[in-house]
Amino acid sequence: RMPVPILDDWESRRLRNRHKHRRNVNKYFQISFEGLKLRQDSFTDNFEHLLASCLDLSITDFFVAECISNQHPVKMLGEWLNEREHPRDNSDGIIMLKMVTKHPALRVSADGKLMSDESRATLELLPLRCFFDQSAVRYIQRFFSANTNGSDAEENDGDE
Repeated sequence: RMPVPILDDWESRRLRNRHKHRRNVNKYFQISFEGLKLRQDSFTDNFEHLLASCLDLSITDFFVAECISNQHPVKMLGEWLNEREHPRDNSDGIIMLKMVTKHPALRVSADGKLMSDESRATLELLPLRCFFDQSAVRYIQRFFSANTNGSDAEENDGDE
């Protein structure tokens, strides 16, 4: 007979929990961005204007798909395509952000505090269609969770 090696506590826990960290290739979620355009203009300090920077961000297409609640991919979040009710201009993105940052007129307030720059942002979203399955949301939440010793994501996808 061969002697059975004695495992330390850490290695025995690792071997017991090994099955919990295997990747299930049939369950996934996908975040997709297409046509990302970013323009950032920064300006030097000038007495003629208070402008610090301008940011223009546009994303042509964006969606979140999952293959957790069904065997086939399901779009959880994406553009609502309806040219009759919601026509789309070719230059529009599904997500558009414009932000302007200005320096304060007075850098130091009357009570001696340093004043911060002021930013104003405009966020535009084209009509989106959302379909959230509870088990898919839980799966994604566990994926981004910092708790690594929690319950197994593949085994606890059912409703509680």
